[in-house]
Amino acid sequence: MVQTDIESANKKLTALLLGAQLDRIVISSIELNMCFISETIPRTEIWLTTSGRVSSSNLLTEEDFFEQRGKSLSLIYSLIGSTIASINVIEEGQLSFELNDLTIYILPDEDSSEEVWSVTPDSYSPYQDYEWFVTFTDSHELLVK
Repeated sequence: MVQTDIESANKKLTALLLGAQLDRIVISSIELNMCFISETIPRTEIWLTTSGRVSSSNLLTEEDFFEQRGKSLSLIYSLIGSTIASINVIEEGQLSFELNDLTIYILPDEDSSEEVWSVTPDSYSPYQDYEWFVTFTDSHELLVK
């Protein structure tokens, strides 16, 4: 992973998501989709999709993937309406963001499929051609468009 990719990703994610409000979540057994509403006018939807391990600053344990996800989901659900105070991508592909003084972590997991996490406009469909995106793949590539 090239450092400029991390810098580009952090710059784009900060510009898009800082101050955005968590509006809703969509959950399947493997995938978690979080919709944020931007502060910009006109307001836009920004989707964060992950098949990676989700944790938080008060749940940092090495539990089973699904046990950890269950605990994290109830916590994330309680944060609906909160705004992003900070967001950061680090070298190992971890994405972290702060909502209501709580940091949510999305970490690569050995069972992650294709995209560990992805941030896209207007939809979380993998079949859409997005005008921009920030994605961390299971092959440890950070892609910024």
